[in-house]
Amino acid sequence: GAFDNNTITTCIFANNSQSISLYGGNYIIRQNNVSNSSTAIFIDSDNNLITQNQITKNSEAFDILKGNGTVITENNVTNNNIILVIATYTGHNVLYYNNFINNAEPLLVPFSGPTLTGVVPISPAGLWDNGSIGNYWSDYTAKYPNAIEIGQTGIGNTPYNIVDSTTDTRTYANGAQY
Repeated sequence: GAFDNNTITTCIFANNSQSISLYGGNYIIRQNNVSNSSTAIFIDSDNNLITQNQITKNSEAFDILKGNGTVITENNVTNNNIILVIATYTGHNVLYYNNFINNAEPLLVPFSGPTLTGVVPISPAGLWDNGSIGNYWSDYTAKYPNAIEIGQTGIGNTPYNIVDSTTDTRTYANGAQY
């Protein structure tokens, strides 16, 4: 499409409804600062790379309405209300090697649950790692005080359980370390 294959890099976005909205595919969103917005990055497309961004104090860090193949990696996601809002008709998207620091909730599924191949809504393991690398969770040791580090890897032996928030009942009007 006319809006495919674009790059948004080294920009500052603040105090917006949706700071970055992706309707075309194959975007690269890199090294941006996004803060104090309702939604930092809204995704309604396929095959995007979102990397090395500072995403701070937003209601939602990432909102994937639909799409497949987006990779969210190497971001600092700090002090947001929700890390990921995901719709039921979303394909396979992967979040790994991110720093999730002091966020209130990891996941919100505003519908009955995502229809992700191989992903269970209560613990979307395939969504929150790439098969070998997960994410850093600032609350890991508080949540799992009995976890033991595996070797000297910095990885705990207890998986980080991601449960979707079921308190939100909204619907869309328009267009998941260890």
